[in-house]
Amino acid sequence: RQSAPPRQLDDLLRSIRAVAVDGVQVEVGPACASATGQRLIVTLADSTLLPLAQDILRRAYERVGLGSEYDPLQVRLLAPNPIAYAAGAMGLLSREPVSVNVMLGSFGDEFLLISENGVRRGLPQLGGASSPAVLPFVQLSMDHPLWGEEIYAGGAYLSAVPSHLASLFVEDWLRTGIIFALFLGSLMLTFA
Repeated sequence: RQSAPPRQLDDLLRSIRAVAVDGVQVEVGPACASATGQRLIVTLADSTLLPLAQDILRRAYERVGLGSEYDPLQVRLLAPNPIAYAAGAMGLLSREPVSVNVMLGSFGDEFLLISENGVRRGLPQLGGASSPAVLPFVQLSMDHPLWGEEIYAGGAYLSAVPSHLASLFVEDWLRTGIIFALFLGSLMLTFA
């Protein structure tokens, strides 16, 4: 039987996921606004992240010279409960003039409820979830699914900052080296 993680660890993991999602939001938000003429709507389930998300989105708009286009009401707190959040997000997808649906973060089964609404409307969808149990829903309903750490690396890939890309490159090579060393070590132990 697994015990639930301590509350502080859960809060830390939620914060890490939120910062990773905000990295993607910084790159996608202003580009979406300038390309489609529509404003980005960011939805949250955690009230403590509301000021952070508003500030990140405001700075992103200012960075590309669209500071006057930013409206703090673009960041909306829907509900802390997953099903209530899904109902709110589905309502937004139904009522607002949405051109793209991007879903990233800590989702459960509600991911399928929200993404199905985007599929019905024929929206291009990009999404990923940190929970392995939700990945089948991601694969089935998203045009561009993000798997595992792609959620956390998305901001670095989209920003194309050389130092961020270099760190991802080094991480990939280190991971490959560790896997190779483990494989080689197991072969040596097996045949020694």
